[in-house]
Amino acid sequence: MSQRLELWEMNTTPDGMGGTTESPNKVGDLWGNINPVTGNERWDVESLKGVISHTVRIRYYEGITSENWFEYKGDKYYVRYPLDEGMEHTYMKIAVTSEQNAES
Repeated sequence: MSQRLELWEMNTTPDGMGGTTESPNKVGDLWGNINPVTGNERWDVESLKGVISHTVRIRYYEGITSENWFEYKGDKYYVRYPLDEGMEHTYMKIAVTSEQNAES
């Protein structure tokens, strides 16, 4: 795990006038690896949650949902499907969509 990734979420706060304001909130820094999805893996993962461009592998981190995103070197990777590898709470493999693919 050689890439330092930032984990983000949207924070909703009351605006004092009966509405809410959303702002990005950095959850923390995690070490992991971002890898492009290839051939058969793309087919398997996309059948679960739409267009997937990369996978992120990190040590297990409780609470990651499709509301989170990772940032690495200025690029955003939106969480689509977090998986607990082997259901052992040791590592996670997370299907993500890069910012370019999320906009199309």
